[in-house]
Amino acid sequence: MKKINIPIILLTLCVTVFSSITNHLLAQYQSKKVTIKTEDYKGEAEVCTNCTDVKAEVSKTYRWFLNGDVKESKGSFKGELLHGKLELYNDDEGKGNKELIFSGNYSAGLKDGKNNNYVFGNLETTETYEKGAIKSADFYDSVHVDRRIEYLSSDAAFRKIKISYFNKTNTTRIEAEGYQTANANTYSNFFNGKYKKFCSSKKDGKSVERLKEEGNYTKNRRSGDFKIYYENGVVGISTYEKGIKISEKFTKDDKPYTGIAEDYNPTQLRMDEKIEIKNGLRDGKTESSPEGIRNKETKKLVYTFKKTVMYKAGISEGKDNLNDFLKTQKITSEVEFCKQCDDRGNGLFIDRIQYTADNNAIVYLQFHNIELVSGSNVYTPPPGDKEGFKAIDNKTKKVFAAKNIFGIEVDPYKDNLEYGEMIFFAIVFEGMTADHTNISFIEGDAENPYSTDPKTGTQISSWGCYDLTTK
Repeated sequence: MKKINIPIILLTLCVTVFSSITNHLLAQYQSKKVTIKTEDYKGEAEVCTNCTDVKAEVSKTYRWFLNGDVKESKGSFKGELLHGKLELYNDDEGKGNKELIFSGNYSAGLKDGKNNNYVFGNLETTETYEKGAIKSADFYDSVHVDRRIEYLSSDAAFRKIKISYFNKTNTTRIEAEGYQTANANTYSNFFNGKYKKFCSSKKDGKSVERLKEEGNYTKNRRSGDFKIYYENGVVGISTYEKGIKISEKFTKDDKPYTGIAEDYNPTQLRMDEKIEIKNGLRDGKTESSPEGIRNKETKKLVYTFKKTVMYKAGISEGKDNLNDFLKTQKITSEVEFCKQCDDRGNGLFIDRIQYTADNNAIVYLQFHNIELVSGSNVYTPPPGDKEGFKAIDNKTKKVFAAKNIFGIEVDPYKDNLEYGEMIFFAIVFEGMTADHTNISFIEGDAENPYSTDPKTGTQISSWGCYDLTTK
């Protein structure tokens, strides 16, 4: 009994002491209500009346009230520190209709607790802080939380995170360890560590979630064993090195599998892939790229596979295997980027460039679906197509054609990419060497990548990764 009672007494004592300390901190400072009124917004706030002993910390950002407005500064403050609630809003030009801009809580000038940001009155983000340090953030698509980030370290330049993505219908959830780095005026999120994808489907009227994929990433590259759980207990295990698949096998009950593996998509209510397997290897047809045709009588979509690739003992008849291609190449040098392309890339990352002895360049890219919550059909035009990928030397304006493409579907085939999913692909550009030190990779007309939207007059740029310096 002593081994049970002593910890309970100690725990009760700790809770009592902690509660007393917390209540003391809450009662340490008093606040009063003030009114905010500027040309841009109005609001109400609670400010501290006795925070004279607060010393600003250089690394923290403080918010304070002065001359009818709320100010913000890092490592210092001038007016009355916010302490309690803050609400900012537009009042619809005096008509009395509040359109929220911000609502949150502060403790001695520092964000503390939940803080909500609104756009046109709609909730955009909910951030949770602890004495000025951000702990988590929820991002909303309308009323639906589509992304959540948990911040696991405090270094803003390189912050460890755990990130989750939720698709529009809540049938797919992705969670991944990673890190966040500064990128111009925003941040880039990288997968780095454990990765899991879950899918939900209805069973007996209830939503049942199951593990669909799991593995590890290093700097957005799959590394080691990556598992896909197909229907009926079939498991696909692929082994990756620096993002490149080097082997694949299929098992059931930990034994080499023979039969059919089916990849069901609960979001689209369809089969995305059907694989014939013998002794644990692809053998026979692998069918993918489903296309829906609506039945005129039933009005329902009927899916058929557009793409078929034949395999024999794990080896495809086509020339679409990056690992096999690399065995024929002599790599002379390499430049590593591991960075997100600018806004013109729209979810595109540049991983690295390898130069070959026959004066070609292998460009490794990643596309991360971070915008389309309902999912995306991903593909690119074939090599040589005028709308396809090209490289351009920004100094000489010389254009290099794509010779080979690996890892991304080529038109007319498409690959379904759920919200939060990422693909790793490579493009070989003929004649591009290490002497070309300022380069862009653009899908479409590389020499004229900009156009104007006839309806809005805004400038539109072709998808790609621009202005990369290799030396």
